Amino acid sequence: MTFEGFKDYAGLLPGVSDSTAQLCYDAAIEHAHGVGIPQALFDADNPKLTLYVYAIAAHWYDKRSFETDGYVQRESSKMRRELMYMTAREGVAGSEEEGGTDG
Repeated sequence: MTFEGFKDYAGLLPGVSDSTAQLCYDAAIEHAHGVGIPQALFDADNPKLTLYVYAIAAHWYDKRSFETDGYVQRESSKMRRELMYMTAREGVAGSEEEGGTDG
């Protein structure tokens, strides 16, 4: 998971200001930590986590407002739940104490 990877995922054109994109990317990573996704998934460079972060960052970049899309909320909540409990299913150390709530 890298900022350059996010820019490629989001299809950002060369020459476009990176500051807003960087803000969205950094906030998406912080969001993923904040909702309780286990650190072990970050450490393992989990592809589903990468997609989750990129998708949230791209959504925030594209919308840049507080409007809500019910489909996006449902899908991101579903992905978040899967990521939070993935380590428990796969026996990754630290999953019990790092799991969060589905809030």
